Amino acid sequence: VTMAQGDSDDRLQRALRVVQMTVKLFGPESCCLSFNGGKDSTVLLHLIMQALPDSYKQIHYVYFDQPEEFFEVKQFIASCDKQFQLDVQYVGADYKLALDKLINQTKIKAIFLGTRLGDPRSEGLETFDPSDPGWPCFLRVHPILTWTYHQVWQYLEGKTYCHLYDLGYTSLGSVSNTVPNPALRNADGTFRPAHALHDGGLERQGRTSSKHSPKSTATDEGSLDEGRRIGGSSIVVAVMAALVVLIAVRRR
Repeated sequence: VTMAQGDSDDRLQRALRVVQMTVKLFGPESCCLSFNGGKDSTVLLHLIMQALPDSYKQIHYVYFDQPEEFFEVKQFIASCDKQFQLDVQYVGADYKLALDKLINQTKIKAIFLGTRLGDPRSEGLETFDPSDPGWPCFLRVHPILTWTYHQVWQYLEGKTYCHLYDLGYTSLGSVSNTVPNPALRNADGTFRPAHALHDGGLERQGRTSSKHSPKSTATDEGSLDEGRRIGGSSIVVAVMAALVVLIAVRRR
């Protein structure tokens, strides 16, 4: 086993423990995956099924229906919903309003997000973070926060993921701001698959900025993350829960 392989194995085991201990603390009915069809949330889907083979169906799965979403992404979400019997809940594109309604109607206390360091709004995030002041109270859980681009694709090898990634897309936003990554372009105009990108730092080269593109559309990273700004008495319980889970994960 190489050092790189060993590092990936350690990160995988830690991510699995994060999932398992979060669900053990809150119960599956109080946990949720924000599943948007991107590669990172797809990693979380497979991690959850691997960590909880007998109870993953008891977790909530939610998709924030975005304007200008790729048809292929929605098709992939529907396919996973059917194949794995997830009972995905489709909610509105306004994250705060949809979350407020969702949390009030369910027992959700913890939400798994596929954010990784280097993603927009990832600065200062930890594996466990309470929601920001002004947002509904829940615990944000980032099992793959420290994973690299290549570790994502190493884990997804042989697993189900959106086929847009086989067409040269490496980071998915809306149809108006996302193109195949130019770093993967072949001489004949075709594109190599996302896993062939040698420099993970070029992951977002296929994303273009557009003042006309929807502000909230972000398939690959957890858009419920607005940065870590802890404060407010309403999140004391979430903070304590985060500490309990973090201690449990590190001790195992």
